[in-house]
Amino acid sequence: MGTPTGAGRRPIQGIALIGLYIGICHFRPRPGVRRTPYRGFHYWHHLLGLGFGLLLLTWVFSGLVSMNPWGFLEGGGPVVPHSSSEQWILPSPAPGWTSIHAAPTAGRLFLIATGPDHSRVRLDSGGNPSPLTAADLASLAKTLSAGHGVRSAQWITAEDDYYFSHHRERVTLPAYRVLLDDSEQTRYYLDPVSEEVLSLVDRDGRWYRWLHQALHRIDFSAAVRASPTRDVFMLTALVGMALLSAFGTYLGIRRLIRAR
Repeated sequence: MGTPTGAGRRPIQGIALIGLYIGICHFRPRPGVRRTPYRGFHYWHHLLGLGFGLLLLTWVFSGLVSMNPWGFLEGGGPVVPHSSSEQWILPSPAPGWTSIHAAPTAGRLFLIATGPDHSRVRLDSGGNPSPLTAADLASLAKTLSAGHGVRSAQWITAEDDYYFSHHRERVTLPAYRVLLDDSEQTRYYLDPVSEEVLSLVDRDGRWYRWLHQALHRIDFSAAVRASPTRDVFMLTALVGMALLSAFGTYLGIRRLIRAR
């Protein structure tokens, strides 16, 4: 959100907490009693604060989470063997290939060739087609488990709660999902052609997904991400927050002028 550290957020969060606390204390949801003692701009600032104050706090907090202050929710890294002593014989480019890149896996070297239609094929070090097999995937899943065991390993053709697209950030599907039986309940998402790790989600990653992506980007599920649901919610929230800020700024300036 444009602030390099969390220091600038703490005063904002503290002011928002104080304002929300005062607003709740002055709110009177009782029959026959006016729900707010305020009039004019104070009245609207009170109601908007009650309606959007909690949302403001979640945005500030989730924005702070995105910067991983003091190493909070940094998570670990994937454990994937890439070493290889195999000799690499670069094949002659076939007609139509637009790019070739290396994809070393499990002590062997492979090439991923991409065609003009974005289709890809895996080649061995001699340039021969070498598509993934069930045994390849099972072996890699076992390696990733590092002795902890594999809870499940399967192809997925649809997004799930931890592997999904967001606006222009598109995920690769299908993908091979490996859920480990370790203390972190780690999950890997592997490329269907190269076996490369597309995404790693451990315990910290799951917390980050809900504390930042869900709260800050309003990304709780595929239904919420889709338009127009998200657009309507975000426009309503932004207009409400803008009015809340405008009324608060006006009231603050007016009080300063009167004090002088």
